[in-house]
Amino acid sequence: MLILLGDGVMANVLLARSKGEGSGWIVITFGWRRRGDGRRIAVGRLSGAHLNPAVTVALASIGALQWSDVPGYVAAQMVGAVVGAVLVWLVYLRIGRSRRTRT
Repeated sequence: MLILLGDGVMANVLLARSKGEGSGWIVITFGWRRRGDGRRIAVGRLSGAHLNPAVTVALASIGALQWSDVPGYVAAQMVGAVVGAVLVWLVYLRIGRSRRTRT
């Protein structure tokens, strides 16, 4: 979700022919901030809010997570990041194709 929503807002602002094209850095920073808040609220109590590998390693380094669990968390975070990036690419690929056929 981190990459899906974060990259989604970036693509919306930066890609030509998107509804948010050129809306600026304030939209990007607001989108990334809201994305983080929503994730912490939704799953923070369940998983410890492992938002990225840096958080996972930090929690393990202070003893809040066993080091043996770190590879599984990091692998899941990497797979999720790739899936999120591919989904954003597919959505904007489709949007670009549909807008080109209309014009």
